[in-house]
Amino acid sequence: MINKKLIEIIEGYGAPFDMPINGLECVSLYHDMGIYGDDVDYLFDEYINTFDVTVPTFCFCDYFPDERTVDLEEFRFFIANIFRFIFTGKKAKRNDGELYKRLTIGDLQIGIDTGILEL
Repeated sequence: MINKKLIEIIEGYGAPFDMPINGLECVSLYHDMGIYGDDVDYLFDEYINTFDVTVPTFCFCDYFPDERTVDLEEFRFFIANIFRFIFTGKKAKRNDGELYKRLTIGDLQIGIDTGILEL
């Protein structure tokens, strides 16, 4: 069962959940909720301090883009989409979800249960 305080913390950085708590284990912070950059830093500070979880080998850049990366990716996608539409009449599909590993709410809950977030 997902800790209710964990849900409150995550909702502070993303949209509120409209599903039961027991269905949130597979929800990804970046891919599904769009949490990245500075918000991830603040979320993790609150997560670590609230639940006394250690995060010894976690590399944020494997799971989340930073603010500047997202802005540049959005610009590139926008320009590519314009040219693709002009020349083919089709819209480009986003594929950025494959660039970053998924960190789920279930992963964070395991960190709370064990006291360590190892991925």
